[in-house]
Amino acid sequence: LVYDRRARSALRTKDGDLNDYYTKWRKRFELHRLEIEAACSTLFEMRQYSINPEAVTPEFERDVIQSTWFEERVFDAYLWHIGA
Repeated sequence: LVYDRRARSALRTKDGDLNDYYTKWRKRFELHRLEIEAACSTLFEMRQYSINPEAVTPEFERDVIQSTWFEERVFDAYLWHIGA
């Protein structure tokens, strides 16, 4: 989980209250998880836009896109954006 001012602002937590931040982050992530999964599923076949498309196999691409850590990073980016 990325902890910064923008994400904290998006979640409306107090500065330095990591417990509240993590609790709200997880709750909001789970609330939007199906939407995040749906958005990530549209990324298949995007390897052609990567720095080295030949290095990214379809299997690797699928594994990354369907991984929890990737979905969490997508959510972090969302929080960072709305907390601006």
